[in-house]
Amino acid sequence: MLDEVAEHLPAYFHFISAAYSSPSHLFFRDHLIPSQRGVQQGDPLGPALFPLTLHPIVSAITNELNIWYLDDGTVAGAPEELLESFHLIREKGREIGLFLNEDKCELAVLGAHGSKATEVAEAFHDEALSLQVFDVNDAVLLGAPISDEVISSILSIKTESLGILAKWLRCLRPLSFLPPPCVSLHSPSHLLSSVCPHMEALGLTR
Repeated sequence: MLDEVAEHLPAYFHFISAAYSSPSHLFFRDHLIPSQRGVQQGDPLGPALFPLTLHPIVSAITNELNIWYLDDGTVAGAPEELLESFHLIREKGREIGLFLNEDKCELAVLGAHGSKATEVAEAFHDEALSLQVFDVNDAVLLGAPISDEVISSILSIKTESLGILAKWLRCLRPLSFLPPPCVSLHSPSHLLSSVCPHMEALGLTR
């Protein structure tokens, strides 16, 4: 981490080095635990220092779609390219003490069906047995559908949830008070703002 700070943020190196060049001490009853890996929890610089550490790995990925937020990444491409990127992330991560949590890795096979989709899924399962494979009908990224097939089912779920909400709102007394977080249309609004208009029309028509 400090090597990346020295290269990309040299003006802040001495300040950050003072905080991270040696382990800090955590106390648990009579035990002293040296905190010597990663950024400190609660450090305001943490969200900047962690991705700076991850930056060399992300930069080495050559897939056209390669987007990250902290340790949450989405990479897309042909199966062969994606497997190569998977190996790169896993191996280069180990070199700096970062280990891929394969239980939380997800794979959506788009543009392939039947035996071809099964073949792609099996190739990834050979590398990571616990990796979750989603069908094209369940392909969702951060709450937004990434295929035409899934839009209608997602809209149906949101419509059903709004119907339940409307039913309960009719049961409230006129002067009942609900804090703002209790009634929210953020989820449907996010859905409608994150898909192409033709997908919205397709789903609403269905």
